[in-house]
Amino acid sequence: MSQGDLSMRVENHGNNEFGKLFNEMNKMKVSLSQMIASVKNAVNTISVSASEIATGNY
Repeated sequence: MSQGDLSMRVENHGNNEFGKLFNEMNKMKVSLSQMIASVKNAVNTISVSASEIATGNY
């Protein structure tokens, strides 16, 4: 995860402190993935809009 790979799932090892930590890390990974997808969508929308403005199709 530290290098940007959000596809891996952190294995949960029980209900102790480490298990709870790994569970929260998985939740964080999902939230980050959703946020990145949202930003990519916004970037795409802005790119399309800028292209339309540049060609006069607004």
